[in-house]
Amino acid sequence: MSEREKKFTYILVALAVVAIIIVILVNVPLGGDKARIRREFGNLEKEHVFETITYDEVFEKINSGETFQLFVGSSFTVNDKSFAYEADKLAKEYNLETIYYLRLYELTETQITDLKVETSSYVVFPSLFLFELDEDTNKSVAYNISGLKDLKDFGNNWQLLLTQYF
Repeated sequence: MSEREKKFTYILVALAVVAIIIVILVNVPLGGDKARIRREFGNLEKEHVFETITYDEVFEKINSGETFQLFVGSSFTVNDKSFAYEADKLAKEYNLETIYYLRLYELTETQITDLKVETSSYVVFPSLFLFELDEDTNKSVAYNISGLKDLKDFGNNWQLLLTQYF
């Protein structure tokens, strides 16, 4: 291998390493999950209560009988952004440390159906679910679901509707 070929090989390897580093930096959210959620909604404080959860993790919590709050929605509409903002404010006011966030747009139709079967087939999104242990089944059950209520009954005010969940 000539000196020129060696230099060319080193340059190619260096470019490949730089390209890999750029891909990693672009795909890994800086600041972690909280920062990603904050950027996604754009109206949450830096120290918000939301934490991403996967579909499988939701069902693990349900099947283990945990008490937890779950927000299923997205950041695509003003409605969802207002919902998340008000839920965050109320959670802090009532010293709730975590509301799990399940991104609606990442769910398949089957997963949405499974979630509705587990909670209520009438639920609409965005929705806040309060899961609590049902001692008869030893599983978590969502008796309180914001998506079963009509926002118009609360003067189109998310804060009034969500206050019942804290």
